[in-house]
Amino acid sequence: MEGVQQQERQQQPPPVIVHHSVANSPLNTCLRRYQLRIRVSERTIPGSVIFPRSGVAFFYLPLSAVPMTDIQQSGVFLRIGEFAQVHGHSYVVVVTQKLTETTMDFVEKLQAMHLSSRLQIILAHSPSDATEAMLDISKIQVVQDGIGSIAQLAAASSSDLMECALDSNTSQNVVRFFGGTSQQ
Repeated sequence: MEGVQQQERQQQPPPVIVHHSVANSPLNTCLRRYQLRIRVSERTIPGSVIFPRSGVAFFYLPLSAVPMTDIQQSGVFLRIGEFAQVHGHSYVVVVTQKLTETTMDFVEKLQAMHLSSRLQIILAHSPSDATEAMLDISKIQVVQDGIGSIAQLAAASSSDLMECALDSNTSQNVVRFFGGTSQQ
């Protein structure tokens, strides 16, 4: 019975918790394309996208929504600081169409403020790119937690990887990458 329940859980799309501010954004549309179960929450920090299965959290920051002329007053640095304190594996995903001098100044200030924290900063060109980065990082964290090391990952079978909650296609791609054979 327990094996059947585990198999059903693996077949269900993984949940993603998004703050209400992200629920009507282009990012949410991109997440839905991957058939993820989206849960909207008011209790998370605005801009949050959390992948509970992997324990990874992202602060979605489309720069088009941030007033660059008065960035200090917008409260975005304060929210990012709070976000970094709350989440252990945290990333800020800065979405911008162009890398202007103002954009780079913003990223430099953000990096300087969080040099001593585990917060990582990712630049993305579009919500679609941001979604792909989030999903890749989430999957990597699941594998790292489940397998442990690169050596163990290289020796893992497809079924070992699927026990880490990876889907069949991804697990087979990982096995092929390391030159193994896909064992189901």
